[in-house]
Amino acid sequence: MKIGMLTNNPVGELPLLKSIGFKSIEVLCWPGDYCDPKNGTDADERIKKMKETLDEEGIEISAIGYYPNHLDPESADSEIGPKHLINLFKVAENLGVETVCTFAGRDPKKSISDNIPEFKKVFEPIAKQAQDHGVRIAFENCPMMYNSLMLGGNIAISPRAWDMMFDAVPFDNLGLEYDPSH
Repeated sequence: MKIGMLTNNPVGELPLLKSIGFKSIEVLCWPGDYCDPKNGTDADERIKKMKETLDEEGIEISAIGYYPNHLDPESADSEIGPKHLINLFKVAENLGVETVCTFAGRDPKKSISDNIPEFKKVFEPIAKQAQDHGVRIAFENCPMMYNSLMLGGNIAISPRAWDMMFDAVPFDNLGLEYDPSH
């Protein structure tokens, strides 16, 4: 096991990574971030150079992370999120990274079971695209209790919810992200 951290700029964080002795990172990749393939005309070269730098330092990219609410109909994330997530599969493939981590999301006005049809609609084609790129999707289990209804912004929060999700979208490349902070 390697201990690492989450960062959206691994080259900028390299001195910290080395000083602590981390050998692994999860690279955040929101639209506009360092590893966003649509961020600037030099994105491919910048991402390639980042990988070379990390390899030279013996630091592994364990996953790419992007954590929007894919299912909230009142959020722009539900439109932008799936498209950006699919773009990250090519980044992962190019970096030799097997896992892209994300939230399932949630319409916070609905129960977990009432979110499952939308989860299936959104993630069935995404899971297929990931599979075509040889990439796994790992869902974070944080409930994201940030709204006034206290229903959370993520359905992937319990074994019962996971069973419903994986029954609805039965792809072998879907799983859970282990994050000990939650």
